[in-house]
Parts: sequence; C-alpha cells; structure tokens
Amino acid sequence: MKVWLIYIFGTFAVCSFIVWPFAALFFAHHLAESKAEPSYRVLGGSENQVAFQDPKNIYSSTGGLDLNSASELELRQTEKSGIHDIRQYLRLAQAFYVMKNSFQAMEILSIGVNENPQAINLWMMIGKLEIEAGRANEALAVFRRVISIDQNYAEAYDKIAYLLSENSKKPPALELARESAQKAVTLAPQNPYYLDTLAQVYYKLKDRKKTIFFIDKALALSPSDEYLQKQKAFFLREFALLK
Repeated sequence: MKVWLIYIFGTFAVCSFIVWPFAALFFAHHLAESKAEPSYRVLGGSENQVAFQDPKNIYSSTGGLDLNSASELELRQTEKSGIHDIRQYLRLAQAFYVMKNSFQAMEILSIGVNENPQAINLWMMIGKLEIEAGRANEALAVFRRVISIDQNYAEAYDKIAYLLSENSKKPPALELARESAQKAVTLAPQNPYYLDTLAQVYYKLKDRKKTIFFIDKALALSPSDEYLQKQKAFFLREFALLK
C-alpha cells in the first residue's frame, strides 16, 4: 500500500513539474492579450480617441440607422462598385451624430476625406464637430483647409470669424475675424447669420455704430427671427452699460 502511495505521489509530482510551467506560460500569455490596448486612431486631439471601423461594416451592424431605402440601395451599389461616394459618408456621419455618437461620426468623416480630400461638405462637418468638442485650433485648421479648396466658400469664412472672435480678445485676432466675417458677407450678402457674425465681431471691437448697423441689416433680411431680435437687444443693453 505504501509503495502504491509513493508511486502515485511521485507520478503527480513529476507531471506537475512538467505541466505547470507550460500552464503558467499559457495563462501569462492569455492575461497579456486581455490587457493589450485596442488599436485606435486619434482624431482632432489625443484626449479623444475612437476605434477604427470600416463604414460599410458600421452600416451593416447598426440596423437602427435612420436612412431611407434609396440611401441603402446607394450604399450597396457603392460597396459593389468600390466607388467612394461622398453622400454615403455624409449620411452615415449625420446618422451617428443624431444617435449622439460624435466620435464615430468623426471617424466616418475622416475616412471620407481620406478617400475624397476635396470634399468640402465632409470637411465642413468635421469643423463643426471640432467646434462642438471645444477644439478651436483644430476647427480653424479645418475651415482654412476648406478655403484652400474653394476660396469663395462663404460659410468657412464665417466660421473662422466666429472662432477668432470667440477665442481671443487681442486686436490682431479680432482684426482677422473682422476681415473673415466681411469676406463671408461679401460672398453671401443675403445671409442674415453672416451679418450677425460681423455684428458680433464689431461688438468685440467695441464699435457700437457698426455693430447696430449690421445687426439691423440682418434683421431686415429676417425680421421675425427671434435669435436675431435677442442679439440686437443684447448689443443695445451691453453698449448702454459701457456708457
């Protein structure tokens, strides 16, 4: 009996000596894999990282996207033909934005501009997402990129004016904002919101006469606009306090 016990314990000890090192290596490798960081692409800043996915995979895995049947058909045709359709990237990004997933929307747009570097609509949406995320410098760079593609794109000038006037009180920046806002108004004189931006810039420059002049021009184009009405009331109140 003792011999059998010695034999059993001896066999167990030998097997343990052989098996445990391999088991330890296996578990260590598995643990290392489980702790490995996923692959990320950084968009707009190191503080905001979003996982990379192909737009077609995203579309097929999110049945809840609010896209009409025509859009779905177009996307399928895009997949078959291999053509990178700007409209599909824009629709996908807008859908993710509506779903409050701005990170994924930004990723879709990034893929889109990589495939279509002259796509102004995609760049403009990227710029607006950068503004929402509070990344003014990145947004400025995007809108300047748009102007390098089309020097007559009024909205890009308007956004640059807004960013410069909102993020700096220094005269050189405000003068650049004024020039950019004036360019937007020159290109699109019937847009009341570009006139409002110009009025805001003059307000920052403490020029009461021109501030009221341009907000009045904006209201003349859209007299029932509550936002513009509140803007004029704000300007008048603020200038009254400065007296």
